[in-house]
Amino acid sequence: FPPYCWFENETVVGNHPTGYFGRAAYDRLRQKEGKIFHRPGPMVRGWDFYDVLPTLIEKGVRYIQVQHSPWFLMFSFPSPHLPIIPQNRFDRTSGAGPYGDAVVELDDAV
Repeated sequence: FPPYCWFENETVVGNHPTGYFGRAAYDRLRQKEGKIFHRPGPMVRGWDFYDVLPTLIEKGVRYIQVQHSPWFLMFSFPSPHLPIIPQNRFDRTSGAGPYGDAVVELDDAV
């Protein structure tokens, strides 16, 4: 859902959206299985849906690594919901198509 940018603690992190996820950008999205609804809206230039899961995993791991006292991390994965876009290194790892490959990627993250 727009806006397509990063938020932490209700604040935009990094660049603010200056681009737009319009029909042309949607048509270029390399969805491997299924189709997300086109939800147009503000977008950071260079936004890549393929970077979402790896970035969230990296941030979660970094958070865990710096904790020294009791802590809680609520981590909700955006997958395996649409768009089904597992990283290329997970392609054909499940034998069950792109959806299965996305589940393998999710499993790998955990």
